Amino acid sequence: MSPIEGQVNTKLVRQGWAIVKGRLLCPGCDARRRAFAEDGGKSKVEKAGKTGVLRAPSREMLREINQMLDVVYNVDAGRYRGAETDVTVAEAIGNGCLFGWVAEERRRAFGDSGENDEMQVTKVDLGALAKRVEAALADRRARQCEIEKAAAAIRQEGEALAQLFGEVQRAMGKLDTLAKSVLPRGAK
Repeated sequence: MSPIEGQVNTKLVRQGWAIVKGRLLCPGCDARRRAFAEDGGKSKVEKAGKTGVLRAPSREMLREINQMLDVVYNVDAGRYRGAETDVTVAEAIGNGCLFGWVAEERRRAFGDSGENDEMQVTKVDLGALAKRVEAALADRRARQCEIEKAAAAIRQEGEALAQLFGEVQRAMGKLDTLAKSVLPRGAK
């Protein structure tokens, strides 16, 4: 004998469980869901810490970020040297340094570009590759046009030969008719 689902759900709801969107939630999960809804759906990041303030870098951390940026950022070129990025700088500093702090300090003191030398080289290489591919496509299109023209010429030759062959067959038919009329009846 199987229990009737409606009866079971009714008893569980009396004991504090909740049914939300067809799912059964325990009392603890339902309390968290209600608290989240009453809170206006604020995320844990928005409620960070007891004061509600998000983490920020300390003065010492900002000094370290600036010192590292002095070493790895090429101000004249407006980009990082080598393969450096905001992330690699934050990882090199360590101590909980976030790459967002590095990006913010870089924008403030050095410039908006977060690119690096490798990205620039890659852009140049991709540009050259794109030009080569474009030239190869143009060459292929030109060859395809030549092939299509040759195919059209071959089709025309074929049609002309077919027409000539038809004329030859008609002429042979006339010749047969003339031969039959000229030759005696028994020589057929």
